[in-house]
Amino acid sequence: MIIVFLASLSLMAGEAAQPVSTPANAATAAEAKMSVERAKQEIAQEEKTWSEEVAREKDAETRRRQRYSEFSQDRVRLQQTLAEQEASLKATLAKMETHQYRERELQARFTRLSQVLSARAIELRAALASGIPYRLDKRLESIDLLIRDLAGGNISPEEAMNRLWSFEQAERRLAQEAEVYSGDFSGDAGDPIQVQYLRIGKQLLAFSSLDGSKLGVMRQAAIDDAGSRVPVAGASKPAYEW
Repeated sequence: MIIVFLASLSLMAGEAAQPVSTPANAATAAEAKMSVERAKQEIAQEEKTWSEEVAREKDAETRRRQRYSEFSQDRVRLQQTLAEQEASLKATLAKMETHQYRERELQARFTRLSQVLSARAIELRAALASGIPYRLDKRLESIDLLIRDLAGGNISPEEAMNRLWSFEQAERRLAQEAEVYSGDFSGDAGDPIQVQYLRIGKQLLAFSSLDGSKLGVMRQAAIDDAGSRVPVAGASKPAYEW
């Protein structure tokens, strides 16, 4: 279009150098003028189109820069968030490790405590077995159950401590109390008879028949490994007999 404009200008210059215009020359000049106007319009349109294209490019570049800036900010925030989460995760793992160590240490202490309680319960059972046979089956059943629970890990140290303490307290009360109660007595001669028992702590257990015709005191009898009676001082299996 610029070439057309230059051609029009050349034509106008040629016409200006010619002699006085004639009607044909006037028509040619009008056409040249119209060509110049069209060239101007086309140039204006090209400039407008170019300006719009440049404006669009600038707008697109502005949007690209804005998006990149937003992306950069989001990336920085994301990196900060990831760093914070990583630090939090490390702190959590450290706490878990500490808790696991403390749990293992506490479990080891519980195990040692259970062993101590079990040893004490076994000592109490041995003392019961060598004492007077006052309701011995029930007392042995209680301590045997505690020993089994401790051995099988079916009881917590706290509960084992409470049960062992209650058992020892009951045994202490038994050793300090005296009572009279009724019951049957089976002697060597046969049928059981109704008697009154007297118990003084764990030291004495005696009985009397209801008519007073039979009296008895439980005394310690020493039994050796072969099952024969021996002096108490040399006994390996102390027991009691009427």
